[in-house]
Amino acid sequence: MSEEAPWRTTLDGLVIACRLTPKGGRDAIDGTATLSDGSRVLLARVRAAPEDG
Repeated sequence: MSEEAPWRTTLDGLVIACRLTPKGGRDAIDGTATLSDGSRVLLARVRAAPEDG
């Protein structure tokens, strides 16, 4: 079974499916993962807390 990438090209550019972790201790890209619904996402974390919750 071929795993689909968490990004796709469009006529306007690139669409990236990303799972972002706020207050992650550092700014980093942690790789990719498959969610429980089967969709692929890019895993990323940022030091900043969410602005509105």
